Amino acid sequence: MARFGELLGPAARLGRGFSIALGQGEGEGVTSSAPEIFPTVSLRPEWLALCNERLMTGGIGLAAPGAALMAEVQLFNPDGSNILIVVEEIEAGSATGTQLFEIRENTARLALQAGINKGPRDRRMASGAGEIWYNNANAAATGTRRYQSPAVLANTIWRYTPPWLLAKGDGMSVNPTAQNVAITVNFAYREVPVSPRETSDF
Repeated sequence: MARFGELLGPAARLGRGFSIALGQGEGEGVTSSAPEIFPTVSLRPEWLALCNERLMTGGIGLAAPGAALMAEVQLFNPDGSNILIVVEEIEAGSATGTQLFEIRENTARLALQAGINKGPRDRRMASGAGEIWYNNANAAATGTRRYQSPAVLANTIWRYTPPWLLAKGDGMSVNPTAQNVAITVNFAYREVPVSPRETSDF
C-alpha cells in the first residue's frame, strides 16, 4: 500500500485535469473511480494542458553524410528536466533506395543539436524540454539497437507507434542500416511532469 500511495501524485494531477475539463472547481477533484477503468482512460488532446502535459513534435532531414558515414537523428530528455517523454509516433524515410531503419537507446546526446526543429502541437503551451540532436560524422550508429523496421521503399514513410518512454538522461535515435544515406526523421511525443519517485527504479 505504501508503494501505491507514492503514485497518487500523478493520479491527483489527472483528477484535477478531469475536474477542470468537466466544469468543476480546480480544488474539487475527482474523488472516486473504479480502478479497473483507469487503463482505458484517454484524455481528449485539448485537456492535456489541464494536466500540464505538452504535446510536442520535432525532427530533421539530413543529406547523405558521405562515404562510410552514418546519419542518425535523436530525441533526448536532458538531465534535470523533471519530465517523462512519451514517444507516440516515429516517422522515417529516405529517397535513397530501399532502407531498413533502426531504433536505438542512448544515454548521451549526439554530436550536433537541431533545437529549432521542435515545437508544441498545442500552441497554448510553450516549447518543452525535449531536444533534437543528430550526427553524420561516425561510421557506426550510436547506442544499443532495440528495434529494426521492415524494408522501407524509397520515398516512402515508415511509421512506428510505440509508445516509448524516456526518463531524464535518456534518448532514442533513428538511423538506416546503410551508410551514406539521406534520411528524414520526425518524432511526435508528449512531455509529462513527474515526481522524483516516477523517475527512479521501482
